[in-house]
Amino acid sequence: MTVADAAGLAAARGKDRWADAVVVSLPDGFGTVSAATLFKHVTEELADQLSIDHLTGAFNRRGFLQRLEETASRKPGDVESVLLLLDLDGFKLVNDALGHQAGDDLLRSCARRIARALPGAVVARMGGDEFAALLTLETGMTPEGAALSLVQQLALSTPIAGTEVVVPASVGVVAIPPGSDPRNLIHQADVALYRAKGAGKNCYRVFDAQTSDDLERQLLVSQELRHAVDNNLLQLHYQPVVDLDSARVVAFEALARWNSPTIGAVSPDEFIGLAEQTGLIVRLGQVLLGQAMHRLAGCSDPELKIHVNMSRRELQHPDLVRRTKQLLRDTDLDPTRLVIEVTETSVAVDSRQMIATLHHLSDLGVRIALDDFGAGATALSNLWHFPLDIVKLDRSLVAPLVGPASRVRSHGARVQAIIDLCHAHDLVVTAEGVEHPEQADVLRTFGCDYAQGWYFGRPNASLGPTQTHRAELAEPPSPLGLLAG
Repeated sequence: MTVADAAGLAAARGKDRWADAVVVSLPDGFGTVSAATLFKHVTEELADQLSIDHLTGAFNRRGFLQRLEETASRKPGDVESVLLLLDLDGFKLVNDALGHQAGDDLLRSCARRIARALPGAVVARMGGDEFAALLTLETGMTPEGAALSLVQQLALSTPIAGTEVVVPASVGVVAIPPGSDPRNLIHQADVALYRAKGAGKNCYRVFDAQTSDDLERQLLVSQELRHAVDNNLLQLHYQPVVDLDSARVVAFEALARWNSPTIGAVSPDEFIGLAEQTGLIVRLGQVLLGQAMHRLAGCSDPELKIHVNMSRRELQHPDLVRRTKQLLRDTDLDPTRLVIEVTETSVAVDSRQMIATLHHLSDLGVRIALDDFGAGATALSNLWHFPLDIVKLDRSLVAPLVGPASRVRSHGARVQAIIDLCHAHDLVVTAEGVEHPEQADVLRTFGCDYAQGWYFGRPNASLGPTQTHRAELAEPPSPLGLLAG
């Protein structure tokens, strides 16, 4: 075994090793090389090799962390430095489509372009398609400026495997205060990188304490939410949907509510959004759908309907139709009493698959409602491709229907046109966000079929027989009345 072999084995295993070696004097241009000199050269070369990523020639994680530790240990008053952590957006696609050699070429190109964008920086490949850079800020430079330069450089096309490819990057940036903990700095840069990815990629974000607090909150809520779903700890509240002509409740919309015993009340916007991000929304939706249908099955009014919201990910689940069919059998509900609400953005993202899923649900007899119409991306001309029964006007269309007469007239003409067009295609129209008696009166004049909002009743846990749901308005008084929930 040679000295180099022994030293390499020791470094690789992190332990001392003894080895026999034969060392002879060799000419090196300056005389002879002693055993001590040769060993010094070998160990220095091995140390360098253990710090270098051999694919790109940049530092590897080990080498980079050593230099980060040196930079973080500087004294106050030294030149400011920043840590930049980045991921390539779309590397896997290039690697899969053009082959591993093309992927390797792209990684090498990325390392060169980071060095070009940040002259003087310590550049490292941390693993996979993740890179890092350690930059001392010269006079006039800012962390934001350095990050922007990096994002712009990596957004340029580069020749790979005979074709031009564009693989931009998401970048997280953190300043390095004197005496920082290198592990904490990496964590903070990771947090900022996560934010950049969440912002749509091909951009940068600078770490701040609020960002870290937000992510810790998300992690806590996600963990608690999973426990709540598994143990059926979420509740449904029900908001009445009212017939504008008869002032009678015809349906309730089921709305999820969560009051955690450990973190308190969590808003639906927060936990539904996190459920979407984590993939828990499918399980959550299944639990709530079953809860709503069983609740409706216990109601004495055979005509009352229940509205349940479904997200895009739920609609994409291949088992949705089978599960819905099974729930209808288990509850012995008339399928026409179940209304599935989908948003404009849900049906616009993958219309072919959505149309097929909605048709399957419609074939079961389930009613389909397009929720929040007027706030999304679906044009009126596209509505007729979907098996819709109900169109729900977004509150942004309803809000201007109170106040100065000129505003009501100008905006009301558009609302009237939408209602007429929907009726021409045999669609029922429900207005959301009705909070004033004037809005209810105008909508009834326009021929709007149904309405819901705080004027008629806020969401609550009760769901009673509609025969007794007659006028009980507390504030403000109304000819329609508040139908007790």
